[in-house]
Amino acid sequence: MQKPGRLLALLGFLTAAFFLCDRLIKAAVLRADLAAGPVIPGLLQIVRTENTGYAFSLFSGGGAFVPLLSAAAFIALVAAEWIYRPYWEKSPVLLVALSAVNGGALGNLWDRAAYGAVTDYIRLLFIRFPVFNFADICVTAGLLTVAARVLLQEAPGRGPGEEDT
Repeated sequence: MQKPGRLLALLGFLTAAFFLCDRLIKAAVLRADLAAGPVIPGLLQIVRTENTGYAFSLFSGGGAFVPLLSAAAFIALVAAEWIYRPYWEKSPVLLVALSAVNGGALGNLWDRAAYGAVTDYIRLLFIRFPVFNFADICVTAGLLTVAARVLLQEAPGRGPGEEDT
């Protein structure tokens, strides 16, 4: 097992990498001429939209409610690091998954704080679904991975068949 300090540094490095990817993609989308049509016909199109609300544009125009949700999301990120620390210290998969969640969440929080809206740009053409971005993919895939791993593995520090006391 690696030292906790090294794992925390790796978590920070991977979080920064996901965050940086999100920022670079959004910067490219903001500079691009998006009038060319579908990127992959019948599958997806890159468009530029601004989401002033939260997930799926919930609470758009919600005034002080959106910053309140953003603050709660940041607090939840910090709490999750400590709650799931016994898991991610033993699982490289969870370490990467939590880094993806962190990087994606921080990317969208950055947009909200700096610009008042999140830049979304991926439109699926084969299904009616809200426009989303790389950060959203990171958060969703990371949370699904965390949920699956936590539900399917033994709790840290317990052996098979041992019950909580």
